[in-house]
Amino acid sequence: AYRKGNVAIVNAVGNGVADDSAAIQAAIDFVNTAGGGVVWLPLGTYLSNTPLDLPNGVSLKGSGREGSIIRKDSTTTKAFTITATPLINEIYVPGTLPSTLNAIIVLTGAGGRYTGSIEDLGLEGTYTTALNYESQKVEFGIVSVGSLSDFTLKNCSILATQYGFIIPVIFASTITQNRISECLYGLGIDGTSTSTAVFSNYANNCRTYGYYFRALHYSQIYGNACDFLNLPSRFPTRTRTCAAYTLRSCRGTKMSNNGQEQTYGRNYVFIDTVACTIENNVNIGLGSDYTGTDEIAFIYSDNQMSNCTVRNNYSWNYKPAGLISGGANAAQHHNIYFEGQTFVSNLVFENNIVVNSNTGVPIEAGYGNNVPTF
Repeated sequence: AYRKGNVAIVNAVGNGVADDSAAIQAAIDFVNTAGGGVVWLPLGTYLSNTPLDLPNGVSLKGSGREGSIIRKDSTTTKAFTITATPLINEIYVPGTLPSTLNAIIVLTGAGGRYTGSIEDLGLEGTYTTALNYESQKVEFGIVSVGSLSDFTLKNCSILATQYGFIIPVIFASTITQNRISECLYGLGIDGTSTSTAVFSNYANNCRTYGYYFRALHYSQIYGNACDFLNLPSRFPTRTRTCAAYTLRSCRGTKMSNNGQEQTYGRNYVFIDTVACTIENNVNIGLGSDYTGTDEIAFIYSDNQMSNCTVRNNYSWNYKPAGLISGGANAAQHHNIYFEGQTFVSNLVFENNIVVNSNTGVPIEAGYGNNVPTF
């Protein structure tokens, strides 16, 4: 690396063949030793088969997500000290991060907190088996082992990793203009987090979720897009239900002007939400051929939903038998479904429009499938 001001430029091959892990890490360490700053990757494809350790105060910037690409083509791991709150099963299936991580970038920091940014980069994993979209060699695109504060992730892409971006705790941060594709799991935020804006991102061709937020309080989620999740052509095993957007244990968070198209699974899922506003969200072409026991719905809640406002949301062309091919029990498919309605209190639910629902998918509230229409 060589330095100009507070910017260090990576001196690496960047041909996608030579392993540039050491050169990129050397630039990161150089800036860290100098007291922080920016590591810049010029145009090129950088093979980086060892996870990169990005410490507090060091930012990583490229020349555009299609211009500066970091690619990992291995299952190589690296040891890290985990300081984050253990993750729940829905965000990360094993339940807690391992001490060795197979990732492209790992965010670390003094005292377990990282402050900095990642901008204008493409991050790519690879497949063990060609055309098998559940055989990603890399587990994480970006993962934080501690909390994030005053963090920015902007104009980056994450492709073909098992988990796109896993964040245990985040404060006063911005996640915008990013794309997550061909991952088993998209963007997941867990732990008590506040004052964060997640907007204008795009998740597509993922499997289990596009966006999953737990305990994200007093925050904004708006203008995001999500489509073609859990498609049989890419994920044929059909063993897990899928949700485009999930709010779990959130307080005072606003979700607005988000969109979903052509997803096999649930759309907007709300679990234990209090004083949240959900408005002006759009669904086009939701459906599922899932044959398990979970309910599928445009708007779905199976636990407390109190003092919330749900209004002006729109669903068009719901297909209960699946988007392209069928197989699911039609009784599991609903437009709007509240399970455990005794937990729904002080709920403003108005002007939510459902249009062109095939075979009369019901609007229901109650327990299970034997419920009244309202």
